[in-house]
Amino acid sequence: MREFLIRASADHGWPALPSDRMTEVLQPAGWDCEPIGGAGDFRVRAGGVEVSYSGEEIGWQVTFDADMPRAEEWIERVTRQVAAATGEPCEWLELS
Repeated sequence: MREFLIRASADHGWPALPSDRMTEVLQPAGWDCEPIGGAGDFRVRAGGVEVSYSGEEIGWQVTFDADMPRAEEWIERVTRQVAAATGEPCEWLELS
């Protein structure tokens, strides 16, 4: 399991997304994935890996439940999409 945090660059806080835009913003463009039910604010499956998102004061906590060789590429793409959707620069970091 790997965990990441997507946060606003300026205040290191949570870049808020409207709930009706989560599917469009939290699924990386160009990846074959689909939203699924489960724990967290939003969850998606890509191949055999489930990725969950939880909005926290410190940012979006992103958890991959299994090994994903291109996890950093996924996080980088979603971080750019979050920044575009919120209109504020964002960054990511690995938690574990």
